Amino acid sequence: TGGNYLEDIIDLHIALGLGFKHKSSAVIVPINPTKDREIWVIGKDNIFDWSWLYFISFRAYIEELEVYCFSQGMALPSSQIAPSTIFGESGELLIVKMGARGDCTSPYNDVSSLELYSINSISTDYYETIAAVHRTYENYKPKNPEKYEGV
Repeated sequence: TGGNYLEDIIDLHIALGLGFKHKSSAVIVPINPTKDREIWVIGKDNIFDWSWLYFISFRAYIEELEVYCFSQGMALPSSQIAPSTIFGESGELLIVKMGARGDCTSPYNDVSSLELYSINSISTDYYETIAAVHRTYENYKPKNPEKYEGV
């Protein structure tokens, strides 16, 4: 829409069936991943909404996709912002990027510089990954959401 780059990226992924929102946060499986089974959780207003989707993504890896070795990186609000606004609306971005590393017993299960700075080879179905996250979301969703203010 030209209004907000990150919102446009999220909306694009949702339109392609590669993401969904939970309140003020979103989870997407990027169309240009670096690693297999890559998942991004993006939030900007409420840490509870963001951490719920982060938890769901983590559980989807284990319960649905049987991914036990993965790398992740996070970008969180600065320590000066976080203490006063951690339970409210800070407007600061909360982002986690997760990617599968392959077989845990393999000596080649880590991220290499070739994967980060060269041509990527993705051998998993993006739609299968987001479907697994969505199934886990539905399985963990409270039956009475009004009782769970932060969820």
